[in-house]
Amino acid sequence: MSERAKMRHRRNFFLVILGLVIFTLLILVLFNQTMPDDLLRRMSHAVHAVSDSSTHSQGQAQSTDINVTAVCGDLIGGSLTYHKVVEINNELKAQLPKDDEFSKLAHNCSEFRLSRGYDRIAPTELEQSFPLAFAVSVYKSTFQFEQLFRAIYRPWNFYCIHIDGASADEFRQSIRQIVQCFDNVFIPALSATVVWASIYVLEAERLCQRELLKRSRSWKYYINLTGQEFPLKTNREVVEILREFRLTNDVMAYRLEDGSQPNKHRQMWRYYVSLKKGVTVSNYRKTETLPGRVMIYKGELHVALTRDFVKFLHNEPTAVAFYDWLNDTFCPDEHYYQSLHMLPFAPGSTELESRYTMSRSKIWETGRLNGQCRSRKFVRTICIFGSFDLPWLRAQPHLFANKFYGEDDPLLLRCLEEEIAKRTIRPVPLNRKFYRRFADTRTWDETAGVKWQLPNGSQ
Repeated sequence: MSERAKMRHRRNFFLVILGLVIFTLLILVLFNQTMPDDLLRRMSHAVHAVSDSSTHSQGQAQSTDINVTAVCGDLIGGSLTYHKVVEINNELKAQLPKDDEFSKLAHNCSEFRLSRGYDRIAPTELEQSFPLAFAVSVYKSTFQFEQLFRAIYRPWNFYCIHIDGASADEFRQSIRQIVQCFDNVFIPALSATVVWASIYVLEAERLCQRELLKRSRSWKYYINLTGQEFPLKTNREVVEILREFRLTNDVMAYRLEDGSQPNKHRQMWRYYVSLKKGVTVSNYRKTETLPGRVMIYKGELHVALTRDFVKFLHNEPTAVAFYDWLNDTFCPDEHYYQSLHMLPFAPGSTELESRYTMSRSKIWETGRLNGQCRSRKFVRTICIFGSFDLPWLRAQPHLFANKFYGEDDPLLLRCLEEEIAKRTIRPVPLNRKFYRRFADTRTWDETAGVKWQLPNGSQ
């Protein structure tokens, strides 16, 4: 038998196993049976075996015998040594596919969707009645994007993928090849070359927002992501949490304690953007007055916005004028959503100042939680999570986490992916009182921690 025939035989064998797994799942759902833990573990192994087999059959390095479920359990339990984690990560790195391999994988869409698990998603009435819209800004690493996309994809949601104008052609082609396999995923006709701290960070999002508004009128919330983030909650959990916000935005927005404007120098001078030098300050003062009743607030870029607020951003004259006003300022992405959200007539506004957001978990090097970054790796003062951050990440109540370098620590993402897969199959009860209280007050003690999920059988 030829090598090609052997690979085809192996792939077909695992597809049969996957079909049996899906059939078992459907039977359990239909008859409302509780899934035993040992069965759940065996199904998880089967799913990983299919995923690994489909990837390796395309010419990737042969899989090593890593029991990811067991390894992640040891990592959570604290029994893995640093040297063992390094050894496992090195083995996983050797298996990471290149960008052009994804172009080949996605050439046959039906096989790609089946082998990567996109077609085994069981719909729920709760999730289908509350579709979400995602804008994902990507620059490099197709495998990390696809791992994120696979974790958040649902056929009833909508996804806009913005590919950076400076991305490599090979990367761009691989993303396009993946996107063409889905009816509810698209790439905007125009793209921005994103420069950190410039207006183009927002422009990339606005290109996607326009497309999302045109493509569907049904989605409830808009969520912005980058290719270096990953979910901490399942799609069902995200929906349940956002429902507690009762059509208000999740936006961090604050001024200084004395009520004055933070980082005032960012809007005092005119800034210029260069692809080589980045954002640089000029000797010219900014003289234009703020439009309408806008006051400058500050916060993180990560948001969850109602559909009406996204429409407001593009259609309300004050919002449009404010975006133009921010064009030559420094780091406008930390002031745009934040300042407009605090307008009393803005859809979804609570007018509550907040230094917190439930949209994203992240650790700042200069923040109160900097000691929690076990990797001790910071880029632009933000923690790059590593394997030993897994227990802390599992305990966080946020929807997503920022940020991850999958090429450096693929084990962490594999463990988080498995967590999401398990809770997708077997949902856990959420601590809705906590999320409702946060939505009402926009504050919580992040240093004290919180039990975001309840014991099984509780509600």
